[in-house]
Amino acid sequence: MNTMITSKPVIRLADLPAFFNYPESRIRYPVGYLGAKWFRGGALGIAAMSECVIAKKNRKITIAVPSYFCGQTLRFLRSISVNIVFYELSEELTPDFQKIEKQFLNVEVDIFVLVHYFGSIKAQREARIFADCKD
Repeated sequence: MNTMITSKPVIRLADLPAFFNYPESRIRYPVGYLGAKWFRGGALGIAAMSECVIAKKNRKITIAVPSYFCGQTLRFLRSISVNIVFYELSEELTPDFQKIEKQFLNVEVDIFVLVHYFGSIKAQREARIFADCKD
């Protein structure tokens, strides 16, 4: 059997059936999660999640996204019943919560999108606190 070693993740044709038919019963979800939904990309995932919130709230919703957000990721959102509002970032590329508090003082935010730029994971706790206060 010939095996090729590469730095790129390569799927062999023989691997495809297992890749697409992975039994969900083998997936262990974190505590509190009942399942997962898989999408072909973030743009489709955010739009699908937004449509679920729209159906639950039965109204147009507001989604807060960072001012440096990829327009391509918003392409599906632009065709559904949402208000897209851009919020300011700090010099560290984290949400500027002081400005955000003022910006959304009289605005109900239904979805707050937090982005980790360049793989730097920051501001989860602050985003959670902000989201909880807006509920």
